[in-house]
Order: sequence, then C-alpha cells, then structure tokens
Amino acid sequence: MIGAVAAAGEALVLHSAASATEAHLPYVALFDLLATHLDAADDAVPAHLAATLRAALLHEPPAAGTATSQPALRIAVVELLRALAERQPVLILLDDAQWLDPPSMEVLAFAVRRLGGSRIATLVTERVADGDEPSLGELCTSPTVEIPLGGLAETELAALLRTRLALRLHGSAMARITAASGGNPLFALELGRALVRDDVTPRPDEPLRVTRRLRDLVSDRLAGLAPALRPGLLMLAAGGPAPTETEASAALAEGVLVLGADGRYRFSHPMLSEIVYADATPHQRLAAHLRIADLTDDPVRHARHRALACSRPDAELAAALDRAADAARRRGAPGTAAELSRLAADRTPADPALAARRLLNAADSSHAAGLFADARADCERALGDADVEGRVSARLLLADLDADSERTSRLLADAAADAAGHPHLMARVHLYQADVAMRSGELSSCLADLEQAEALAGDSTELMTRILSVRGPVELFTDGARAIRTYRHGVRLTEGGPLTEAAVYLRAGLAVARLRQGGVSVAVRDLELLRGDVEAAGRFRELGDVLHVLTVAYERAGRCRQAYSTGLAGARFREDLEPNAGRALLLRGMAELNGGTAAAAASALEAAAAALEPQNMTESRAYSLGLLGRARYLQGDVGTAAALLARSRELLDGIGYVDPALFLLDADLAEALTRAGATEQAAHVLQEARARAGREDRTVVRLGLTRAEAVLQAARGEAHTAASLLRDTLGHAADHPYPLEVARAWASLGAIEAAVRRRAAARMAYGEAARRYARHGCTPWLRYVQAALDDLDGHGRPPTDLEQHIIDMVRAKATNRQIAAALHLSVKTVEAHLTRVYRMRGVRNRADLVSRLAQSQTPPR
Repeated sequence: MIGAVAAAGEALVLHSAASATEAHLPYVALFDLLATHLDAADDAVPAHLAATLRAALLHEPPAAGTATSQPALRIAVVELLRALAERQPVLILLDDAQWLDPPSMEVLAFAVRRLGGSRIATLVTERVADGDEPSLGELCTSPTVEIPLGGLAETELAALLRTRLALRLHGSAMARITAASGGNPLFALELGRALVRDDVTPRPDEPLRVTRRLRDLVSDRLAGLAPALRPGLLMLAAGGPAPTETEASAALAEGVLVLGADGRYRFSHPMLSEIVYADATPHQRLAAHLRIADLTDDPVRHARHRALACSRPDAELAAALDRAADAARRRGAPGTAAELSRLAADRTPADPALAARRLLNAADSSHAAGLFADARADCERALGDADVEGRVSARLLLADLDADSERTSRLLADAAADAAGHPHLMARVHLYQADVAMRSGELSSCLADLEQAEALAGDSTELMTRILSVRGPVELFTDGARAIRTYRHGVRLTEGGPLTEAAVYLRAGLAVARLRQGGVSVAVRDLELLRGDVEAAGRFRELGDVLHVLTVAYERAGRCRQAYSTGLAGARFREDLEPNAGRALLLRGMAELNGGTAAAAASALEAAAAALEPQNMTESRAYSLGLLGRARYLQGDVGTAAALLARSRELLDGIGYVDPALFLLDADLAEALTRAGATEQAAHVLQEARARAGREDRTVVRLGLTRAEAVLQAARGEAHTAASLLRDTLGHAADHPYPLEVARAWASLGAIEAAVRRRAAARMAYGEAARRYARHGCTPWLRYVQAALDDLDGHGRPPTDLEQHIIDMVRAKATNRQIAAALHLSVKTVEAHLTRVYRMRGVRNRADLVSRLAQSQTPPR
C-alpha cells in the first residue's frame, strides 16, 4: 500500500544514499533521513529526547560533559517517525544499505521493529556478491518482499547509453559493452563515456578503453597473479580455450576465474577479460588469435581469428572470410556475417571492385541485423569503387536508411541514372519506388511502378518475390481475395530458400489477410512461427514489424497479456533501432491499451502522433490517433475521443485504406460520436461502414456495427428496442473470432440499460463484460467496466457539494493541506470527508481514487 501511495506522490519519502567513504561517520544516515523534519519533534517528542536527537544530528551542541544516550536517541527516532506517519504514510528509502554507518543502522533496526505494521514501510537496496545472501533484513518492515536484481539486458543498456550519453551502439560494440559490464549500468556508462570522449567505435581486434576508475573497482584481483599466468588468461579473453588446469587453479585462488555450473572457466567479472586483453601488447594479441585459429575446426571462428591475427592484405584469407560470412548468414548470424565481410574487404589486395562488393555484402548483412549505422558506413565506403550494380545497390540501401526526403530523392535519381540500360537494375529501382509509394499511401503510383518492375524483372525469382511482397499489401485494400492468392503464390516461391526480407513480409502479409477474415488462430500460429524463424535468422530489421503484427493478432485473439508483453518487446526493439521514436511509441501505446493503463497509453500515443507527423508516415500516424481516441474514451473524454477517431479515419481514407476490418475503427467512432451528441454524424459513419463491409464481405465487423447502432438507437429514445437488438445479437456471438468485440458489446449493453435505470439488467451486462475482460487480461477495459459497475451500485449516496469540491481538487492533484486551505477547513476534516468518499467510491486510498477518477466518464463539476 505504501508503495502505491508513494508512487502517487502521497507518501513522505525519507531517503538516504550511503557510500563507502562515509560509513565511518556516525549518524550520517539519520541526518539524511530526519534533519529536515526536526521541527516535527518539538510537538511529538519529549524535550529531553528531542535534545538528544538534535545533538546526535549536530543541530545543537550536546550538554557539556555528556555523551549521546543510545536509548534516548532510539526512542526519539521512534517517536518522530510515528508523528510523521500520523500526518501521511512514510516510506524510508535506504540505498546501498551495506554502507550504512553502524550507529544509524542500529537505531533504524530498533525503530523498524517497533513501527512495522503502521503507516511506515522501508525500501532497502543492498549489494551482495555472487552466491551470497542479503544480510540486512532487520531494516525491512514486515511482511518483507525480497527482489533480486541481476544485470541489465543489452537492449536496456543500449537505451541507457542512448538517453544518458546520446550514444547509439548496436551489434558487436554494444554486445561487448554488455559483456564487459556484466549488465552493471554504472560500468556500462563509464565504458560509454570513454567511447564518447575518444569519438570511436572499437574494431573487433581492439580492446575497449577501460578507464582507471573501472580498473580500480575490479583489477585488484589481477595484482597477485604471476606473470606466467597472463598468456593463458589472454587466450581466454580473446575468445579461446581456458588455461591449463594448473594455471586455472592459480587464477581461481586469486579470484580472477570462477568455475561455472557447466564446467567451464570464466572470468569472475567480465571486466577483467577486457583489462587482460587491453594490457597485452598488439603482438601478444595477434599471437593469441593465431593460436586460437590453429586450435579450432569451425570455419567461421577459424577465419575470424586468422583475420584478427593478420592485418595485411591476403587474397586467400579474404576468400576464406568471404566463405565464412556466407556460412554465418546461413546460420542466422547476419551481424557476424557483416563483420566477416568487412574483414574480407579490408584484407582484399589490389582489387577495389571486389573489396567494394564485399563491403556491400557487409552492408546487406548489417541491414538485416538492424545495424543501420554500420550498413550506412559500408555503403558510403563502397560507392567510390563499386561497379554499376554495386552503385545501384548502395544507393538504394542508403535511400532506405535515410530519413531526409531530399537526400532520398537524389539517391533514387542517381540510382536510376546508373541503372539506365540495365533492365534488371531498373526493375530494382522501380520496385523501391513502389515500396515507398505504398508506405506513403500513394497506391496508384505504387501499382504503376510495380507493373514496370514486373515487366523488367525477367525470370528472376528473387525480384518476383519482392514484387509480390509489395503488391500484396496494396491488394489487401482493393481486393482481399486476390491479395490472399498473391501472398500464397509468393510464399510458395520462397519455400525452401533462405529467409529473405521478401519472404518475411509475404508470410506476415498472408497472416494479416487471414486475420481480417476472422482466421485468428491460424494467423497467430503462423506469426508465432514467423517470429521464431526471424529471430533464429537474426533478421532484426524485420523483427520489429513482425512483433507489431503479432501484437495486433494477439489482441484480435483476446490474448491481451501476450499482446502487452509482445508490444512492449517490439517497442523496446524499435527504440534501439529507429532514430525516430514514433513507431516505438505507437507500439508501446498499443501494448498499454491491452494490458496496462489508459493513462500510460494516452501518454505514449500522444507522443507517437507528434513524432510521426513530420515523417510523412501517414498510416502509422493514423493508427496512433485512432488508438489515442480509444484511450481518451476510456478516460471519459468522449468529445476528444470522437475527434481523434474521426481524424484517424480521414487519414486512412485519404491513402485508400478503406477495409473496415483493417483497424476496427468505424464502430468505435460511431459510438463516441453518439455519446458526444453528434448522432447524425454517427449515423452517416455507420451507413458508410455497412456499405464497405458488404463490398469487402467483412462479416467480422458486423457485431461492432450492431453495437454502435444500438447505442445510437438508445440515444434517439429507443433504449428498450436497442437493448433487445444488442442482446439478441450477443446471443448468436458465442463463436465470434474477436473476443474483445463481444466484451465491448456487453459493456455497451450495460450502458444502454443503465441509462434507462434498469439496474439489474445493467449490472448483469457490465458483470459479463467484466468477466470477459478479466479472462482475456484486458486491464484498461476491465477498470473501465468496474468503474461503471461501481457508479451503478453507488456505494452509498451521491457526493455532497463539499465532497464534490474535494473530489475535484483531488482530481487536480491538490494535497490535503492545499484542499483544507482552499476550502477553509482543517486537514482532519478533509481527511474525514475523503474517508467517506473512499467508502462511497469503493476505493481504499487517494491513489485508488485518482485512478478511478481517471477511468470515470463523469467530468469534474
């Protein structure tokens, strides 16, 4: 309870962050916690105890010739904390408690034993060594919840470096920082700062720059090592086998190595590996890599270590690296393939065109792995020496990576000039232009470019599958049946081959087509298989899109918990890869609407719409506005919801996306318009939606349209007829493919019945909606329906005028003291009225009330 109240800003937080350098100073933690609250001791603590407390915290000198009385100090702290807790809940936050000064720790342990179960809670963080148990449980109030925290994942550390240092790292560089830091955010930031200062990204054969501050934290274990042990440790640090048993035993004794559960030796902290590698001379590092290459039979590892041991051009080595890159791509490791192709280019002697071709292979692999900065750098290096095909490939890839429309236009014009007279290359240019037009909603231009690409493609299966992967989405909006035939043909063409970009989008597109027809279980199964294949192939560029589509599929299937986790995973993934945050925020908002809160969804989606507006990403912006409309509806702002949903529909219509099963927008828009009083506009939307559903044979949207029509009928004074219509429709909807549509219809039926004061019928309908939303894990709509049930049941009488004023000020985030001053009441009177409001609303505290008010449709008076 304290944690929830603290999160809402209601608790008094007393914070101390201990440090090793101050652990010898007595009562420094008590000073951090209580020094600014000693005035409260004047009324709550007896004078002689207050004097002891002030003396211990050096706010006044102790009586001459006396020492601090430990019993008096302990009782004084207990009394002061008890007095503070009578005013508001208290959260004592102790950071790095292993460094608390012993006198403070003894006093706090005494106080916690006597204050547990009151309105006081503690949050204690303690660092423990691997394998050790926390030892400061005496500082925790009961019941105690222990939460072990490990290192941060690579995506989380990447986000930390991006937000704190404006440093974007991907691929091998980010993997090395994650490994070297062991997931420790402080270590990762220190390594990142060194890269920012040096303005470099380390090459595979270069050590990370380990600053002296980091060395001082972990390198003391290396001090006692005999020099003879260093070569064996260098082999391990370079990626080779472990030292001999004798060497390993000595390193174990010094705490440099540990023996894992798998029977393998590893450094006791990964930072030690970077220090050992950095401390070796360049010649020693080259020798270690050459020795590792001789010891391995794996062609990829052998070629990589040979390259790291030889920095001069070597045709035979470059060819071996080329073959190893192909093997890595087949294994689903495009990031490794990119590194190997880059090494092959660097080792290629006297053949600039061949080196450029290998650089473009590196760029393609980096692009597939989501390493966009690496792909851009490789393309720019290759352009000067590439042949015609290479220049076209480089310019098209650079255009795909560039967010500046003017530069993209110049790159496309240059690519078209290079491709002139080469049908196969010109087909690729037209195909790229078609893809850009499709994403911008210019469907006629897209189809025209596709026709030209197809005419020039000849018998190229690779080009044809790419053409079909672009044609499919266009046909989804013009001829759904034909789109399915197109997708199936494309999937057949790619069967048995590598998982290319076109293969991914053909399989995803076929699942989307099935989803819109109601084939939810098949679509979810196919998308889950596709996700596994994409992850196994390391095609991270496409993974964000697959996660987006899978989130939609989980939502349509009513699997909201999985939609929530998948959407958040996709959002984090896009945050790492995409310079514009708009699509990541869109996916985060979608996730929150499934398993989070309406408020969090609205915050993310509002930011998404703003970020997407200048990017000419009409489709994504339309989705963000539509989803924001749903969030505002849940928050009770039906007027704003209607306007946002209408704008979303206008944008989608403008780019030809008129399939009513695309976004399930029409019913929500009509219902919001009706509740906002725009009944004629709602009727027009429903008429258009019915016509579109008939043309596209979209039976899956009929339940939603009937629900919206029933709400419109009720608003026109035909509530009983509307309720009967909707109830009859629900009686035949047991096997509807979209479970959340059924739950939403029950919620609307509850609202219709409540409006004509048929409380029992309304309670039954709302209860059914709540059971369904709870079953599917859709928490925002569950809270919405529960709030409607609470309002229906009343939890007592309506609020008085005074109570309503207090509710309005709570909604405006005023504190109890501010409310008391504004209404000329005592704080205790405000608290008494709030207690009655809590009981009336069926909530436990202010945080719950604020959440309930956010879900309520009733605006403040």
